[in-house]
Formats: sequence, structure tokens, C-alpha cells
Amino acid sequence: MSTKLVPWQRLSDLFDDPFFQGDSGGVNPPLDIVESQTGYSVTIDLPGVSAENVNVEFKEGRLWVTGERVVEAREEGKKYHRLERRMGKFRRVVGLPEDVANDRIAADFHEGVLTVSLPKAEASQPKKIEVKTR
Repeated sequence: MSTKLVPWQRLSDLFDDPFFQGDSGGVNPPLDIVESQTGYSVTIDLPGVSAENVNVEFKEGRLWVTGERVVEAREEGKKYHRLERRMGKFRRVVGLPEDVANDRIAADFHEGVLTVSLPKAEASQPKKIEVKTR
């Protein structure tokens, strides 16, 4: 049995896949990336953010989700004991595999959850080949 320790690597190096995740250091909304046979799905929790404050773009081979959770105004005469909810701008960047059909990317925002559907190109999807007999 080996007791050799493996040196710590960057989180993105731990996974042998084409995804890269980045953030702006402020509000860092959590996201999930799921792959199926027909495509990928990126789901981001954005509670308290309105759809008007979310921007989804495909550029430089990456999915960019940017926006802002607007700071609530503080009222005079109130004593604020704890403020844990993060406000401000956010950015999540996800590198996309080459098999994404970027002309068919779609985004849906419902009840504070953004879901971006990234279908795979037809050429990259499995295709059943019929075996003929003679």
C-alpha cells in the first residue's frame, strides 16, 4: 500500500473534462452541470434576482452568465444585526465542449432558477447503425 501524498491541484484540474468555472469573487451563485446523450444543462440558483438583471451569452467558446442582485435600501431608524445575504454583481463562466450546437442554446428563468439548455450537435450524437443480413 502506498502512503505517498498527491499534491493539491486547482479544482478545475481535478476533473478531466472541458468545463471551466469562474466567478467574480462577489456574489457566487451555485450551479450544476449535467450531461445527457442529447446535450448539457447548466442550472444556476439566483434567488432574489429578477430576470431583467440576468444576461446569458455565448462567447469565446464559453457560456457567460452575468447579472446583479440589487442591494436593498437600508432604512433609517432600523438596527441591522446580521446581513449575510450577498448583494452585487456576479459572473459565472462555463467552458463548453466542442460538441455543443451553440446556435440552439436556450435559457429559461423560473422562480429564481436559471436553466440553460445546450444541445449537442447532431454529428456528435450516437447513431444506431442497422446490421443487414444476406
